[in-house]
Amino acid sequence: MADNITVIISVVILIFVIRYIFGGPSRRSSDVPQTYPTQANSAPRYRVTPDKVEAVLSMFPHFPRQVVEADLGQTGSVERTIENILSNRLVAPPPPEPVGSSPSPTKASLAESIDFSKPAVEPPRVWEQTPEGRQANLRARKEFMVRQARAKLLEKQQASEEQASPKSD
Repeated sequence: MADNITVIISVVILIFVIRYIFGGPSRRSSDVPQTYPTQANSAPRYRVTPDKVEAVLSMFPHFPRQVVEADLGQTGSVERTIENILSNRLVAPPPPEPVGSSPSPTKASLAESIDFSKPAVEPPRVWEQTPEGRQANLRARKEFMVRQARAKLLEKQQASEEQASPKSD
C-alpha cells in the first residue's frame, strides 16, 4: 500500500514539474489573447495598450502608429514587435511622394552632364553654411575629380597609341 501512495505522489509531482517547464496554463491577464467573434479565421488578437505602442514608437518613430498597433495586436509583446522590426519582418511603408514633384524620366549620369571642353579647375575646399551650398560644392568637387580622371585616361590612351604605332624617322 505504501508503494502505491509513493507512485501516485511521484506521478502528481512529475505532472506539475512538466507543466511548469512547458509553461502550463498560468498566464498573466494582459497576455491572454482576446478573440473577437467577427474575426473567425484570423489569429487571436492581444490587447494593445497605449503604453506598449508608445514604448515601440519611442525607439522607432518613423514607423506609423497603425503598423505598430497591428503588430502588437498579433504578438502581444513589445519585445517581439521590436524583434520583428529589427529583423526586417515588420517593414515601414516608404515615405509618401511630395505633391507636385514628378520623378525625372531619365537621370543623366555625372559624366554625361559634365562639359569636358572646360579645363579642370579645383574648387576651393571650404565648408559652406547652407546645405545647398555644401551640395553645390560637393558637386563641383565631383566634377573636378571626373575631369581629372578623364584627362589621365586620355593621356594614357595617347601614350599607348604612340608606343603602339611605330615611328618612322
